[in-house]
Amino acid sequence: MNMAPIQAIRLWDELVRCFHGKNTYGGDTAEIYISTMMCGHSPHHARNPTGEWAREDQEIACQNIYAVCKEFCKIYNCRIELLEAPDHSLELLTSTVFGHRIHLRVAA
Repeated sequence: MNMAPIQAIRLWDELVRCFHGKNTYGGDTAEIYISTMMCGHSPHHARNPTGEWAREDQEIACQNIYAVCKEFCKIYNCRIELLEAPDHSLELLTSTVFGHRIHLRVAA
């Protein structure tokens, strides 16, 4: 995982709020902007959001989100659903690049 500690903390905070049904986006659901999870808010993405380097940064960001979510699930004994995935499978984050945002729902 290569995200800044503050990025991991902010994502973790969003997930805790969802776990308790108090996320400001949708109770048990968080809206996560991929660009905020890129290492150092990727300059590649800002200059050319569809370029090769930006895509690579997005892939890394998605893998980082996945890693944080898996650890959260272990500690909180819950599951996290990726609402953009047809079967809501979080594992899709490891192999697919999403647009500028995703939606994560925390379920007991």
